[in-house]
Amino acid sequence: MPHYENIVNGRYAAAWLIDLQGLLVHNVSDLRILRFLAILLLSCNAYVFLRQIRRIGWSDLELLLITLAIFILPGFADSIFNVSNDYLLLSVLFACWAFSLAERSKGFFVPTIILLTSITFYQTAAMFYWTMTGMSLLFTRNRFEGVFKYKMIRVLGIGLLSLLSYAFLIFLMSFFWGHKVFNSYNVYKPTFDLLTKLHWFFREPLLNALNLWGIFPKWTSAFMVLGFIVSGVLLSFSSKLVQIKREDRLGAVMNILGQFGFFIVLLILSFLPNLIAQLNAPWYRCLVPLTCLICLVLIWSLDQWTKFLPVPIGRIVRVILLSVAVIYGGIKTFDNVLYYRVLPSHIEWQAYRSMAQNISSRQKDKIYIICPDFIGFDRYDEFGVLTSQSLEDVFPLLISAFRENKGQEGGMPPFIYISLPEDNRVLRMNEFIFMKDPGGKWYSKRAGSRDRFQEFDPVSKLGSALPVDRGTYETQEPIPLDALLKQNPYILNLRQLFSPMEYIKIIK
Repeated sequence: MPHYENIVNGRYAAAWLIDLQGLLVHNVSDLRILRFLAILLLSCNAYVFLRQIRRIGWSDLELLLITLAIFILPGFADSIFNVSNDYLLLSVLFACWAFSLAERSKGFFVPTIILLTSITFYQTAAMFYWTMTGMSLLFTRNRFEGVFKYKMIRVLGIGLLSLLSYAFLIFLMSFFWGHKVFNSYNVYKPTFDLLTKLHWFFREPLLNALNLWGIFPKWTSAFMVLGFIVSGVLLSFSSKLVQIKREDRLGAVMNILGQFGFFIVLLILSFLPNLIAQLNAPWYRCLVPLTCLICLVLIWSLDQWTKFLPVPIGRIVRVILLSVAVIYGGIKTFDNVLYYRVLPSHIEWQAYRSMAQNISSRQKDKIYIICPDFIGFDRYDEFGVLTSQSLEDVFPLLISAFRENKGQEGGMPPFIYISLPEDNRVLRMNEFIFMKDPGGKWYSKRAGSRDRFQEFDPVSKLGSALPVDRGTYETQEPIPLDALLKQNPYILNLRQLFSPMEYIKIIK
């Protein structure tokens, strides 16, 4: 069965990719394989991007610094550490491929299919297609020629056709999965309050993107970046008007305003489909296309300012400023990943290993995990979020802890019960496996046994068919902690282990 969470979130291709990743990982040390694959994918993305950005006409050193500065942004760095997000990088690669074909070829079908595949990997990362479109608009010298305008119409048409195809696919899949979405982010139920969403977009995601490498946004940093961009726009606009004859200025102004409006549309498109979802989703992995586009505008503004300098001096100034940006971005990225990802996850892994050793010595056969219901800081992006808040990460970590613990090699771990903060239900893990045939009948069997699947009625047994759809878990009624203590299971209260104050002390 493909990965359930990605199926219900509309990431259909990613659902199968996650299953493939599961075949490569048997313990925690195997995660290095996935991180290596993520770095390989990131390198491929950087290479494709570097080839496209050569249109600027700068030196190879400058282009390398630009690529480094962009590909150490928080969204990319976090995707490498969070190995379950490898498909985000694959989605970006497919989006770049689709743009390259859309720009060079005359056909619509192949680039549309490739971009649609990218969207089914990870919708927001696929919007990197519009980042590449923005780069073409910014750095093409002959933007006023008819050939370029026709090319942009083709690129825009292929992008919109892919989005419409995905919307139709979502419409079809909503009959199978639309009613099974448990979280508040529901791709099958868009919002129609577009004015409110646009206000939020310019107030929060765009603000976060203007902060570049700072994951705790500051208005000061955002306004400094925005001010430099606006100054570059005004400088470019005035210099072009001076070069154009008086009688041709009206047409030139209309062309410039049209391109400016098109770029604003690209900013909005780069944050789809989160922009039309009911839940506001400013996570940094979703901001990758938008933040990269802001970086490109910043580089374009730098280009406008250095045009007034002699060529050798302008090149030296650009190299110095880009080197500073890479060094600063590298330091910020290192701090982001270390303090808000690596250290909390390391501490959590040590807790799981200690738990496995305690259970082994006490010969407990049941575990009850109480998950935390906070996010270390007042944040709702992926930085500072423990893996214990994501059920799909907790279970593999627990199993790995038992397998790596001495005496547990090859053996089945104890039964694991997890209390989810969002629904307060107890999920009993690694005991039953459920499957559903095309006719709608349900079958179950005990995990690890050679017994055949037997038919059962989830409504009569569990009270509802809905919880069973969560995959390999059997849902029970909430069990009071006192009742669990009488059953003598081992209790691991992650709410106490990772209390907000202790968590802040650790990462400080």
